[in-house]
Amino acid sequence: MTITSQYIWPNHDDTYNKMTKSLYMSYSQNV
Repeated sequence: MTITSQYIWPNHDDTYNKMTKSLYMSYSQNV
């Protein structure tokens, strides 16, 4: 269970960071 979590979370963080960055970029362009 712990190993699975350690494997998933880094990928999740990377995806989350990319998603947040693109949302922020589109928000900046709209404003």
